Amino acid sequence: MSIQAKAGRCGGTYAHKDIAFEFAMWISPEFKIYIVKEFQRLKADEQQFAIHQMSVLEDGDTDGRKLLR
Repeated sequence: MSIQAKAGRCGGTYAHKDIAFEFAMWISPEFKIYIVKEFQRLKADEQQFAIHQMSVLEDGDTDGRKLLR
């Protein structure tokens, strides 16, 4: 696990996902809270999407057309 900085076009700072929360805490406690809440929102959205997919398939959508809604 590491943090890497890349200069130039498409550059930036990249970190392994396992240390992202600790890196955010190093920046500021407020930023860590923001990152944690955003992560929780993304996971909730992901779960809702999975539930939607399952309900569409249970309704007999065998070719997947309704999954794109």
